[in-house]
Amino acid sequence: MYFDFHFLNGRQHCYYSLAAFYPLWARAASKQQAAKVVRHLPLFLQPGGLAASNVQTGFQWDFPNGWAPLHWIVIKGLQNYGYDLEAQEIARRWIRLCTKVYLETGNMYEKYNVVDMSIRTIGRYPSQKGFGWTNAVYQKIAVDLLGCTVC
Repeated sequence: MYFDFHFLNGRQHCYYSLAAFYPLWARAASKQQAAKVVRHLPLFLQPGGLAASNVQTGFQWDFPNGWAPLHWIVIKGLQNYGYDLEAQEIARRWIRLCTKVYLETGNMYEKYNVVDMSIRTIGRYPSQKGFGWTNAVYQKIAVDLLGCTVC
């Protein structure tokens, strides 16, 4: 896994988050490094997609929150290294969650609870309606990855 490095104290911070998938998205990992990162997917995979981390700290970029840009980074990173089945599964879960909430509320949201498939998220503020990155990532995943048609 890729972890943050605290250069002042000279130590890695072993905090598991989806940020570890950025090197895959950027094609900066070797095939062996990518395989090691992919082995950790079960730490994050939930019914509605991916939790931002595997720890519930009360901060909004942690469990159980899921964010559209992180889903895009992970899905594209997986595809870059040939993990298409994993990317498709995550894409289906995320689209299912966003669609479910949209049908219930008539809105897309900034962040979602990927565990209970709702907008009951944690953090400084409730999830915001109509967020641009969610709309864009939803369309890219639904159309480009899952082959849904736009009318």
